[in-house]
Amino acid sequence: MIKLNSETERPSRRCRVPWLLVLLVLVAVMALVIERWRGQWALNGWERQMATKGEIFDATRLWPPPSARSLEFSNRLAQAIGQLPPGLANYAGQLSAIVPEQPGQGRRGSQEQFPPRSQRGTSANTWRDLDALIGQAQFPLESLRQLMKDPPADMGYDVMEKLGTDSFPNFANVRRGAQALHAAAMNDLHNGNLAGALENLTALSAFVKLYADDPTLVNLMIRVAITGLSVDVHWDALQAKGWTEPQLAKLQKACQDDKLLLVQMSRSLEAERVIRIHDLAWFRSHSYEAWVARYQKIFQSFGWQPSTGAAGPVRCWRQCVFHPLWKFAWADQEDLINLRNIQGEIMILREAAKHGSWLALNQQMEAHYRNYRPPLAAWRFYVALPLHDEFPGIIGGSVASPHTYPYPEFSRAWSVTMKNLTLHQMVSAAIALKRYELRHGQLPQNLALLAPEFLPEAPHDFMDGQSLRYRLNGDGSFTLYSVGDDGRDDGGDPSPAVFVEKPQHGSPWAGRDWVWPRAEARVKASES
Repeated sequence: MIKLNSETERPSRRCRVPWLLVLLVLVAVMALVIERWRGQWALNGWERQMATKGEIFDATRLWPPPSARSLEFSNRLAQAIGQLPPGLANYAGQLSAIVPEQPGQGRRGSQEQFPPRSQRGTSANTWRDLDALIGQAQFPLESLRQLMKDPPADMGYDVMEKLGTDSFPNFANVRRGAQALHAAAMNDLHNGNLAGALENLTALSAFVKLYADDPTLVNLMIRVAITGLSVDVHWDALQAKGWTEPQLAKLQKACQDDKLLLVQMSRSLEAERVIRIHDLAWFRSHSYEAWVARYQKIFQSFGWQPSTGAAGPVRCWRQCVFHPLWKFAWADQEDLINLRNIQGEIMILREAAKHGSWLALNQQMEAHYRNYRPPLAAWRFYVALPLHDEFPGIIGGSVASPHTYPYPEFSRAWSVTMKNLTLHQMVSAAIALKRYELRHGQLPQNLALLAPEFLPEAPHDFMDGQSLRYRLNGDGSFTLYSVGDDGRDDGGDPSPAVFVEKPQHGSPWAGRDWVWPRAEARVKASES
């Protein structure tokens, strides 16, 4: 009797096992469906809430529509750049108009015996050669000057097409055009041609407005770099004698659009947000292998070898198991987590446009990164997108925060922007001081006296959010400075913040404070 019961129970147990497995599968599928629904509901609700507050997630609303005028401008710019003599590349972008003598003092690069270049090649390095190259480039340089009298605000491309092909415009022609004008201005200053230098400097300053409505981060950083490039040649120009007050007024007017860059920091991050939304959508609609292949090509085009992407069993696991599950159940949740983090950074940048302080911006960003907490059950998410989130390191951003923040962060971009804006404010202040001196026969007692006759407002120090520091010296000169990286006023101390046995004065802006250099006289020797 006992044996009979035992034999009848075994088949029933064997029958229950498949049903239990089926039940477990159904429960797992139901859980994944619930996760998918929960992610979609939360993401859609958050985006609707943000949209009512004015946030933009649609690329066609953030980017300006394409225009025939901008397309024509880009073609004419490319044509002008193509006509520049190849030899000019040995000088354009490499000339230093401030030759540091010692902390707080510098020599005019345009008055050196030989053109001061950051990289010396094997080719001839003389003013005579540069003058000959500028002579050969007169037609394309004149085209550049004419083009920059009315630069378009948009680039004239269809953003949806570019997002689909992952092929945003190359800004190489913009950079090369600015560098050519910089070299031409240096050559004019060497020859004592202030009128020619004024025309080239005015065109160079106009690059701040070029493509100003294009929200991409690369565009912003190109214009920031050109703003920094123009600082030293303005310093050189202001040491020359013979300027008239109307000439300086024209030069100053060209320099007054620099704050445009400040308000565009947050918009460039808005563009990065839209691009990431599109990239996530592409990731979830393709296989893991297709994603890796896509970004390996991008890395290789820059000559870089990606360090991630997983290999062997991990790559197989992602391709065959994890990625399909993630696409179905957790992609929307990951999108929302990322959007909330980027939103925090955008709000900090918007606040920075109001207070104009790198010190405050950096502190708020650091707090944002420190306060990041990984999501619950983080194993469900990629968090950092494979290969994609390494890419900012190639184009000059920061790959990762020193904290546990897993996403790309762009503190270095914001730091460079605030620094170059501060230096450019010093340019505007120095021009205004020279105008004041020409009109009144003496320097002002303080910078407040420059407004509103010579400046709309007191020049701003974007490092700490205060006005630039200024004082008259007993010998009739002045000291104009920013508090620099640390945001601390050291009284205009230009000495290096860190002691080194053999200091390298490669940059005039490497001191405890960034001091507008005093010019050291040097007799220009004749060239053989």
